Amino acid sequence: CQMQSEMERRWGLLASVANTRRCAVRSLEWCIEPDPKSDEDDSFAREVADYVGNTLTSIESWADALAHLSEAIGPNLAVVETIWEKAVPVDYVIVPYSRLATHPITNQGVVIRTEDNYLGYPTEEFPGKFIVHIPNSHGGFPFRATLTLATIRSYLMAWHSATDWMAYSELFGCPVRVGTFPQGAKQKDVDQLRTELNEGGSDVAILRPEGMEFDLIQASGTGETYQKQLAYTDGEVAKLWLGQTLTTDVGDSGSRALGDVHNEVRMDLRDADLQGEAS
Repeated sequence: CQMQSEMERRWGLLASVANTRRCAVRSLEWCIEPDPKSDEDDSFAREVADYVGNTLTSIESWADALAHLSEAIGPNLAVVETIWEKAVPVDYVIVPYSRLATHPITNQGVVIRTEDNYLGYPTEEFPGKFIVHIPNSHGGFPFRATLTLATIRSYLMAWHSATDWMAYSELFGCPVRVGTFPQGAKQKDVDQLRTELNEGGSDVAILRPEGMEFDLIQASGTGETYQKQLAYTDGEVAKLWLGQTLTTDVGDSGSRALGDVHNEVRMDLRDADLQGEAS
């Protein structure tokens, strides 16, 4: 969870696609509906659902709780604590990621670490106290395969490519100044030429001793390999998080029809996220 937060802070594209997917859920209206499988009288079930919905709406932190639960898309975990007073929820508190862990023995489930219990209290021992959102579980292990883990390689590639590209641009973006001096030149003349070369990047006039010259040599290429690597990682992350690329970058082969098809794929992911969070 902390890794996902750090990657989003450092990589704008990841923050964008992650926010796009989460906002697809958060932007929709929510409501509490009676359980369709319930044998209760329909009118009574509706009355109960309305009461629960009104209670949640009156809690100011409920919107923040919903926003935080959507952040489970990626690291595969988000936990919110319910504060009760006289059998009624009155507040919701986001549980920091630093307090979360898996069971120390079974490596399953979620525990809440506290100052008096570092191993943590299992959330399932407190029904109604914690809202634990785990969108996917592979073989019973919620954190074996997550979007966050699958994003790490692209993040590292993009981070280093951008860093190397900036270093390349700083080194080769300006012409290299090469000075020459005749055989037997005095050291003070050589030092003066070096000074002129170092300061020549910003000066409009240069004074040099007679017999000494310098040339400007422009580097070939503009770091195309870094651009290709960044474009590759952009596409990989878009496909990983949104299932397609045309809603983030049209590219050279984009079209309205193909864009609509890609958007349908994104809506399929949204519907799956809705089903995962609805419970």
